[in-house]
Amino acid sequence: MQLEWRTHSIFKPPPLGEDEVHLWCAPLALDHSLVAVAMSLLNDVQRDKYHRRATTDLQQAYLAGRYYLMHLLAGYAGVAPDQVLLSYSALNKPYLNPNQHDLQFNFTDTVCQGRSWGLFAFSRKHEIGVDIECLSRRSDFKAIVKRRFSPAEANFVRHNDESVNDARFLAYWTRKEAFGKAIGRGISFTMRDVDLASPGEFKLQFITNGDPSLPFQLLQIQIEQELISALVVSGHQPLSIRAFNCSNQIP
Repeated sequence: MQLEWRTHSIFKPPPLGEDEVHLWCAPLALDHSLVAVAMSLLNDVQRDKYHRRATTDLQQAYLAGRYYLMHLLAGYAGVAPDQVLLSYSALNKPYLNPNQHDLQFNFTDTVCQGRSWGLFAFSRKHEIGVDIECLSRRSDFKAIVKRRFSPAEANFVRHNDESVNDARFLAYWTRKEAFGKAIGRGISFTMRDVDLASPGEFKLQFITNGDPSLPFQLLQIQIEQELISALVVSGHQPLSIRAFNCSNQIP
């Protein structure tokens, strides 16, 4: 799916309806003048993750991602950024606490051609997960397919000689990551048992764990030429997807 991306300020996100999903995409970099402010917004969990990043570049990308996230959450929740309070599930999924507007969110990032990118997703009342990958990423995809992919998924990403089509693998991997985030388990679920294969389709509706009370829908989204992402949202109701490029000018 190709979306129309509009530039909008992270400091004043537009109203978010119950029948909408808002996606925000941004290169993860901050002006030096914003670094101290961004550090002040980190809670203890985030500060520990910041310091555990292996390089200065990764630390700065992490900091920028949390700066954008806290301002977006503040805008949607109608509070100041330093009043945004996050709690964490047993599997480390963050959520607003308190959350009087039932705002659901998810965040993902990747490094592509030396530049870090973040993708943020927001909804009301619908569990949501999002993932993004750089199409030039390389790894031992064949081994991952063997351990993590269902037979239908494996058949779609493999060539006749059993080698793996990198682009197809990365598209399906974003689906798996986004689904895991939407159900609150990250990659801690039996990936082979959840089949997200739909060759030739951009929109997929499926039911998890055989339980019709837990429906989800999935969208595969191309972002520019080198970035592929997936969005998973609970429910089968029609949703309007609005996409924004972050503008971070200081108000």
